[in-house]
Amino acid sequence: MIISSGIIASEHEVLVLDAIVEKLSFEECLQFIKKQNVDFVFFITGVSSWEEDFRFARSLKDACACTLIASGGILLHHYREVMEMYPFLDAVLLDFTSRNILTYLAAPHTLKPLPDLVLRQGDKLIEGGTERKKVFTIPVPRHDLFPLKKYRLPHSRYKQVTASVNNYGCPFKCAFCIAGTLGFKYRPWENVMEELQYIRTIGLKEVFFKDFTFEVPRQNSMEICRRMIAERIGLAWICSSRVDTVDEEMLSLMKAAGCHTIQFGVENNNEEILKDYEKNITPAQVRKTFALCRKYGIKILAHFILGLPGETKESIAATLQFAKELNPDYAAFNIAIPQVGTELRKKCLEKGYLKDQGMTMDSSRAYPLIETGLLTPGQVWNIRNQVIRDYYLRPSFLWKKVMGIRSPYDAVRLINEGASLILDTFTSKG
Repeated sequence: MIISSGIIASEHEVLVLDAIVEKLSFEECLQFIKKQNVDFVFFITGVSSWEEDFRFARSLKDACACTLIASGGILLHHYREVMEMYPFLDAVLLDFTSRNILTYLAAPHTLKPLPDLVLRQGDKLIEGGTERKKVFTIPVPRHDLFPLKKYRLPHSRYKQVTASVNNYGCPFKCAFCIAGTLGFKYRPWENVMEELQYIRTIGLKEVFFKDFTFEVPRQNSMEICRRMIAERIGLAWICSSRVDTVDEEMLSLMKAAGCHTIQFGVENNNEEILKDYEKNITPAQVRKTFALCRKYGIKILAHFILGLPGETKESIAATLQFAKELNPDYAAFNIAIPQVGTELRKKCLEKGYLKDQGMTMDSSRAYPLIETGLLTPGQVWNIRNQVIRDYYLRPSFLWKKVMGIRSPYDAVRLINEGASLILDTFTSKG
């Protein structure tokens, strides 16, 4: 949404409403929008919330004579079904970095095929396909329109943090991830730096780069880091990377440019499982990269996946031991979710591991959906809760967290994280 704000605001007046972070009720949100007398409403929907989102959208359409445009992951593969189910939906944007949305907004009733958009014409859909560019640029996003004081990340350094991207999609094809199906393109460093300069001028101190792999392509990302250093941007930042695409040169430059935390997908310690799902990394690469991060003082958030087809209690226990050996600053133990459009979902449907063939797929905190016969969903859920407790409630880990407190904000954040962990993992659905 932040990225789209810059594109749309380049030619239109834009108002942003984050109903979730503002904690608005259904009716409060509806009344707020009605008072604005808007011509277009652009909203984001997701795999875990789309039914509720469209119930609201229906009420909004009944109350306002506005054009409704939706975007979000589930629409990439199910836009036809969604637009058939909800005839009040006027258009779908398939790529939030696309400037073709401006052409549609300028003349929504002159319907012609537009790349990256699906438009409604009566009972028919007008599909423009997708543009597969290698490079893209965007106008500076309007970060100032968002309620940034209310956004929080557990691993952020400052109270206010915003988000940006320097690429879109992912060049890798992990079977459990949707990103590899989106294609891949990147922003030239000049375009990224223009945005970072703006972020600094509005008083922000921290950025979360939401790229799936920050350092790709390498030379462009390294130039962003060099420019951040040379221009003394002074922003703290967080990103996601792969253990096989960063090295000492890259990590030292990232640290000098302000990077303080990197998220890595470790997933599993079993090389056969990693190969089966096309992750194509090794435990040795993980250990080497984590050691380099520690050398340069970069904190680590490691992501693990539990409950993939083929997993057993023993393999999950081995992954937990690997996590303890690695001892990252943060560890996320995620349930394997067969997301729409992934090879994992295709495999689960072919082998009968997935009973629900509908569109509803929840987030990584969802109750397991995969049934392989080796572990039941209930067993996976209970093991996941125990794994999280075993990792985070170690005395050595707790002591490290307490000793890392540097401010009242750090203390409050640590208390909130602890409360969240207790509520989450001691609630059994098994």
